[in-house]
Amino acid sequence: MIELPSSPTPVRIRRSADLHATPWKNGGGVTRELAAFPPHSNFADFIWRVSVADVHADGAFSTFPGIDRQIALLDGAGLTLRFDDRADGHPDERAHERTHERGGERTGEHAGVYTNAYASEHAHERREQALVEIGVPFAFPGEAQVHAKLTDGPTRDFNLMVRRDDASGSVTTCRGTASQWLPPDATLLYVVRGATALYAGGEMHILNTGDSAQLTEPGPYLRCIGQQDDALVLLVRIQLKYE
Repeated sequence: MIELPSSPTPVRIRRSADLHATPWKNGGGVTRELAAFPPHSNFADFIWRVSVADVHADGAFSTFPGIDRQIALLDGAGLTLRFDDRADGHPDERAHERTHERGGERTGEHAGVYTNAYASEHAHERREQALVEIGVPFAFPGEAQVHAKLTDGPTRDFNLMVRRDDASGSVTTCRGTASQWLPPDATLLYVVRGATALYAGGEMHILNTGDSAQLTEPGPYLRCIGQQDDALVLLVRIQLKYE
């Protein structure tokens, strides 16, 4: 038997305490960037960007032409997105897959795979969307005129932005102590609640609430296991339209 040389998969861990908060110009909140591609890119040239935002007050979202967005509530009573045009988002009907058993091992629960309204023939005329359930993402195009109204006090939100001409992306939730083999296009893990063990390149990384792991070169031996029954992890998958 030929033994292949060990080649650890690069994993970039970002601890919650190490994230830098950037205040919004309108004073309505702060943003903490988790990862972006290309590295060190700005709003004018990023292909994808993942961040966490603390929203302190009602207000309008900035518009981002050419960008597909997904948002998920992380903490707080929630918020309602009100759309002033018809470029609104909608949940994919495949959003909730039931937990199942395979070979005696739980393989994971997925909820909240969302598609962009522009890409679906089933887009409807939703005028607003309430985000009240922790960890369930909602997709909408960056061109949309959106006003956010807080339900009862500040919230913390997870945000994925993808430049649609260059890539496509999705957000999936993994709950509980499910053991999940990560797909080749797995790009980033974010721990919403509890703790999760990430196995990559023969090493184990423990991620706690608010921590994230960027998988810079995803491989076939990536595994994620929740450490508590109430553990909740968001998995970002990115597919570049060119290599």
